[in-house]
Amino acid sequence: MTRPRDIVREEVVSEPGAGITITALHLSEEAKRGLSTGGARIPPSELVPSIDALLHDFRELVYAGVQQALAKDGHCKHYEGTVEYTVVCPSYFERDAHCVHQLELDCYVLGPSRHYKWAGARVEELFARATADVQTWIAENAEEE
Repeated sequence: MTRPRDIVREEVVSEPGAGITITALHLSEEAKRGLSTGGARIPPSELVPSIDALLHDFRELVYAGVQQALAKDGHCKHYEGTVEYTVVCPSYFERDAHCVHQLELDCYVLGPSRHYKWAGARVEELFARATADVQTWIAENAEEE
């Protein structure tokens, strides 16, 4: 169970109501020591939003955008809204490098292209950037009506 004194500060990484809201918890030194020694009261999996939840929210946003675009013009591709999430970790010889999280979107009816790719070392930032881009494209499609 999280104790209030374990959390030094909360920070919203993306805008509330933007489809995905991520709150970063900045922990006290005592809580951090607990995490590193295994005596944590907060499981590490609860410190970062689950990948499943982030993917679900992102896909729902994309699907809403695809539905909006198809209502205007039924022309589309069979792959509309296909989302792929991968983690690429370095080889043995590059083991000091960080893993890279990648998010790919195949979507003809949204955005300026057909295939999009975002990459980053932090999951939260990756999904925040991708979400912001998709929201921009959805807004642009709505303005064209």
